[in-house]
Amino acid sequence: MMPAIASQKRRAVIRIIGVAIVVALGCGVHPGPAAADSINLTVPNESALTPGLIYATVTWNVTGTTVNFTVDPNGAVLGTGRNFGVQAFFFNTNLTLAASDFTLPSSWGVSSGQNADGFGKFGIETSGTGSTRQDPLSFSITNSSISSTSQFFLLSSLPAGNGQGHFAAHIAGFPDADPGSGTVTSSYFRDGNTPGGGTAPIPSSLLLLGTGLGVLAAFRRSNR
Repeated sequence: MMPAIASQKRRAVIRIIGVAIVVALGCGVHPGPAAADSINLTVPNESALTPGLIYATVTWNVTGTTVNFTVDPNGAVLGTGRNFGVQAFFFNTNLTLAASDFTLPSSWGVSSGQNADGFGKFGIETSGTGSTRQDPLSFSITNSSISSTSQFFLLSSLPAGNGQGHFAAHIAGFPDADPGSGTVTSSYFRDGNTPGGGTAPIPSSLLLLGTGLGVLAAFRRSNR
C-alpha cells in the first residue's frame, strides 16, 4: 500500500474515533434514556453482619420524566425467611415531589424527612409493612423536573452515627444472623459510598469515552 494512502486511512480512522468520543461527551451533557446507574448496599447497622458484603443492589434509570427504581435484596447472602424483602427504602433528591408522583407497590406509602436508624436523615422514605415486603422492590416517580439520575444521588444529612449514605434500605425476614444469644432478622443497610470511601457510579457516557480513548491510544501505538 502506498504510504500516502495508508496515512490517509489512519487519519480517517482517528477522525471516526474522535467523533465517537465527542458523542460520548455529548451524552454526558444531555442526559436522556441511558443505561441504569447502580450501587450496592454494603454497610449494615447490625454488628452481627459483616460490612463489605453485597446485601442489596439499588438500580435507577431515567426515561423521559420518569425515574425507575429497583432495590434487590441479596437473599444468597442474607438467607430468606418468611416475608423476606425490603420493608423501607430511603433516598434523597433535589426535586420537590408530591405523593401523587409515586407509583408504589400495593399498601406502600411515602413520607419525608426520615432518619434511617443511624445513617442520617433522608428526604424520602418509601415503606410498607411486614406482610408487604418486596423482593425486589420496584417503583417509579414521574415529575416534569426529572431529567437525570444524578438528581437522586445525594448524601443523607448529619448527624449520622453509622455513616452517611446516598441510599439506605430496611431489609427484614432473613434467618437469625447473630451467632450469640441475640436475634438479628432485620437490619438497615446503606451504600459504602461515603466521603473518604467508595466510588460513585460511573455514567455510561464516561465508560464509552474511556473505551474510545483506549482504542485511539492502541491504534496510534500500532502504527508507529
